Amino acid sequence: MDFSEDLEEATNNNKHVIIYFHQNSCPYCAKLQKDFDVIETNM
Repeated sequence: MDFSEDLEEATNNNKHVIIYFHQNSCPYCAKLQKDFDVIETNM
């Protein structure tokens, strides 16, 4: 995977980038998406 565009977009929006594994309907995962530019992978 090439994350260079994701990193540039996050920087332009003053956000951090996080790569995480999530589950559907997880309230904690949904909250993370509000504060970070997320690259997500569904478990």
